[in-house]
Amino acid sequence: MSRNTRLPEFEGFLEKVARFDQVIHANQRDKAKFESRQKALVEQLDSDMQSLESAVDPKNPLKATIGHLAQILSDCFKALEQQVQYLKERLKFQEMFSERLIIIIYGKVNAGKSTFANYLVRALKEHLATQPQHFIVDQGNIIPSQDSEFKEGATETTSVIQGASIGNIVLLDSPGLHSVTQENGKLAENFTESADLILWLSSSVSPGQDMELESLSREMKKKKVLVPVITRSDRYDFDEVDGQVVKVLAMKKLKDRQAQQQDVAERTRRLFEERGFDVTALKDPVSMSVHFANENSVLEDIAEQSGMEMLFSRINTVYESVIEAKLVNARNQAENHLIQVRTQLKDEALFPALDEQLREIDQRKKCLDSHSQKISQSLLHQMYIDVEGLIDEAANRQDKEYLASGIEVILSKKLAELLQQELFDTFQSLVNAASNNLTVDVSVEENFRNLEIEYTELHGHGVKGGVEGAGVVIGAVAGSFIPGAGTVVGGLIGGLAGGAAGSLLGNQLVKEIRKQEVIGVDSVAVAQEINAKLESLVPGVVNQAMRNLLTHLEPLEHRIMKMKNTVETF
Repeated sequence: MSRNTRLPEFEGFLEKVARFDQVIHANQRDKAKFESRQKALVEQLDSDMQSLESAVDPKNPLKATIGHLAQILSDCFKALEQQVQYLKERLKFQEMFSERLIIIIYGKVNAGKSTFANYLVRALKEHLATQPQHFIVDQGNIIPSQDSEFKEGATETTSVIQGASIGNIVLLDSPGLHSVTQENGKLAENFTESADLILWLSSSVSPGQDMELESLSREMKKKKVLVPVITRSDRYDFDEVDGQVVKVLAMKKLKDRQAQQQDVAERTRRLFEERGFDVTALKDPVSMSVHFANENSVLEDIAEQSGMEMLFSRINTVYESVIEAKLVNARNQAENHLIQVRTQLKDEALFPALDEQLREIDQRKKCLDSHSQKISQSLLHQMYIDVEGLIDEAANRQDKEYLASGIEVILSKKLAELLQQELFDTFQSLVNAASNNLTVDVSVEENFRNLEIEYTELHGHGVKGGVEGAGVVIGAVAGSFIPGAGTVVGGLIGGLAGGAAGSLLGNQLVKEIRKQEVIGVDSVAVAQEINAKLESLVPGVVNQAMRNLLTHLEPLEHRIMKMKNTVETF
């Protein structure tokens, strides 16, 4: 653009910048506030993590994953430290140019950022009659550069923040968004925070792709002032010059340019509405071509034809917003940093790991719920079988304490075996101690009762022998049908009966003597009591074992939830 060319919008912009006398200093109190808040967050999370690690039994199968979680948290702390360093660098850079308008040229790789920046510098140089000072930014420091312009190329040529200071304006050329290296892309995003105005470039080859619109929405969410620019809005036509057909660079047809501008604007607006952003902050895209402007610089209306005048018209409409944003930029950066910290912990690093740990714990808790009834039923069945023999032994000893202690031993042993069988794969060696120190209260209220019979013993003449013998045979047969008696006892009873009959036949020639004799122990009442008690005792003991295993899970769950709450309330 020639200095003599009349450019109302561009010149209006330069007049405003010439009066740019705002002196912006980063608020030290705000900086100290965000640093103290982040320090408190890190200290609390570190304390929570130590508490979590100390709560993990060395035999707990979750110990390895808890260790992995600790490493993730450590990596998060390092990332936060790096972000703080970036923030300090940006604030330092911003303070160095606190009296100047900082414009960053931002966009995808090959959007024409460096070419666009060079064009602006040349235009400013011509109209301000002053030389630009080129520099690069390294860790917030301004390092003078010997380059007379920004590097341009078909590939990604910018791997640092390039800058040029001219008059009251600072232009920054950033590495490509969605860069081939993650570091370059991150560098570009970091320095948009320092800018007072973002010129967001997108090539007209395919303007406003979804990934680009996502990045645009992120910047607008930070309350940045942003003007979308569709670059390379040109095409080659064929024309006849001196009788020869040649290719001539021309602007794309106006209707095509307007269609692209409208398409990008509408899709951006829909995205903002979906995200709940303020759509009134959106600015309509400007379509332009630096290549066309360079090749046709002699044309008087080249700034208007190329779209440059429209760009500065759009910048002039947002100028007051730019000044307002600059006044609170340091504070906004600190607030955005804290938001970014919370977002990174919640969405990108810590929370996914914490949620995975909670799922691991929940799966083990569900395992206990699903196996509890099965273990209770199996244990009760085995106890019925094993206790039957124990009752017989205790009956022979006439010892209820022996029976009670024996039940406790069998119960603990069988439970340990079932826990190993059903839960070892999930809880591993923790199951070994789960059945220890259980409260098993077995008391036997019923007593073992002797089975006794009462009979009359006859003493007298031998003629009664035949009758007595017949009574033994009949009694034995009858005794086999009497529950709890049997053939032998029946024989005894029959003999007595036969003896009684013989005494009658003997016409009371014998002497009768009444006697009692113990023939066994009645344990039916004790067995019924024990079986009834086992029905309530076994589920209770199993629940105790389940609770013992839960004590290795619930404290971990509580501490993990506390870590999440620490971040949520940050």
